[in-house]
Amino acid sequence: MTVHSLLGASLFALTVTACNDAEEGAGHDHADLLRTIEDQQDSLDEQATQLATLQDTVAELSAALSAAEDGLDATNAMVADNGTALSEHDARIADLEGTVTAIDTAALTDGIAANAEAIAAIEASAPLTAEDLIPYARTVDVTANTVAIAANASMISTNATTIGSNTLASSANADAIAAIVAGDTLGELATVSDLADYALASSVTDLEADITSTTDAIEAELIRIDGELGMLESTVDGLDATVDINSTTIDSIAADYARASDLSGLLTEADVADLRTTVAINTDAISTNSDAVAANAALISINATDIAETTEDVLAIAEESESSIGPIVYGDYEISNSIDASLLAGVEEITGALTITGSVVDINDLADLKTIGSHLLVHGTTELSTILPLSGVESVGGDIRITGNNSLEDIHGLSGLTSGLPGAIVITGNGALRNLDGLAGVTSIEEELSIGRNAVLEDVDGLINVETIGGSLYFDTNPSLTNIDGLAGVSSVALWVQINGNDSLIDISGLSEASVGQYIRFIANSSLCNSTGPALFSTMDIGTYYEIEGGPSC
Repeated sequence: MTVHSLLGASLFALTVTACNDAEEGAGHDHADLLRTIEDQQDSLDEQATQLATLQDTVAELSAALSAAEDGLDATNAMVADNGTALSEHDARIADLEGTVTAIDTAALTDGIAANAEAIAAIEASAPLTAEDLIPYARTVDVTANTVAIAANASMISTNATTIGSNTLASSANADAIAAIVAGDTLGELATVSDLADYALASSVTDLEADITSTTDAIEAELIRIDGELGMLESTVDGLDATVDINSTTIDSIAADYARASDLSGLLTEADVADLRTTVAINTDAISTNSDAVAANAALISINATDIAETTEDVLAIAEESESSIGPIVYGDYEISNSIDASLLAGVEEITGALTITGSVVDINDLADLKTIGSHLLVHGTTELSTILPLSGVESVGGDIRITGNNSLEDIHGLSGLTSGLPGAIVITGNGALRNLDGLAGVTSIEEELSIGRNAVLEDVDGLINVETIGGSLYFDTNPSLTNIDGLAGVSSVALWVQINGNDSLIDISGLSEASVGQYIRFIANSSLCNSTGPALFSTMDIGTYYEIEGGPSC
């Protein structure tokens, strides 16, 4: 049974009960009965809204399934990427562990410390000497070179001293010889012939031999000294060459040691620890992803069931639809923002109910809509000022309910309706609405007509072409309404009429030609004279009773 059938059956049962009570004169409180009917009507409205909500939930589940499938694909891709990354990390860790195992950590640490000290010393000091590099060079080579250099330096010093002494001696000998030759020391030298007259021949001969021998010895010594000088010069040249070789060797040794800049790309123990931490984090992430995949799989299974059921419902609706006017939305549709509205661009038919609510500002994209298979509900909007884009709608298959819209100023968008309405019209709680002009094409209302709590509503002239109301007529708390002339075309109200709490209402003659199936009441309309009631009621066909109270006596 449809919601409309439930509504009709409930209202019919309540109507019969109300009629019986009135006819039997049991003094039943019709106001209480009216409130009971209204409460049940509100309950039925709420059930209809819940049904619409359930249908929305099915649509949301379908969207959620699609999103879950996309999420699963993304998760699977992530798991694959993480698996690849984990394999690469494992291989890298294995390599690093092998490298770390092979490293003599203590020796590496000592070497790094020694290199750091050597580099600091090199960068802070003047050009290096052999002694500067002794603590940092290879022990055997540097020690040997140092000993050799020290020995060579000592030899050079000794030789230099000897050369100096010999040079001085040679110079002294040369000076002495020159002095002797010149006669400065011994006077003019005597020759053998000069002494021949004064010496023995043998003594002269011996003296000549001694002089010759001495001269030869001096000349030999000079030759020896020259030789030693040549040897010393060769030794000095050799030592210079050795110093050059040693300098080259020291440079080579220094080049063999790493500098701080050379160590920047090497992994430290801290780097290895960080890599292990990263691998552990990735392992946890993969575990979490696996859990998410399992959860998504369960959700997909649930959503798959929901989609299958929803698909069956949609196909059933599609089979029942006989319309072929153009693009169709099957089932109910709700607009709560501009995106929802934009999705209906070009749509000509909605087979279910259309709900407009929330923060939507305009509904311009609904300009092509012609048919609404069920209810039109405009409720709880905060920014919507007009529904004019709905002016192309020619048919609404259920109720028109426009309730609680803070900014709505007109309902001209209903002007495309040019015949009877199979449901109810409920217009309540619209703080900016001034008239009902958009309903001028409606000729009959199969269920109730309820207009209430519209603070600035001035007239109901938009209802001028309504001839019959199949349910009840209820006007309540419209403080700016002065008359009900727009009801002048109404010939019959099937149930009852109640007009309450409209403080500016002074003229009720608009109902003078109507017949009412049950009763008619005017209660607490503070400007409506009670005396106007009898004159009105005398022209009407009223099923049970009439009442007017709460106004001035006039």
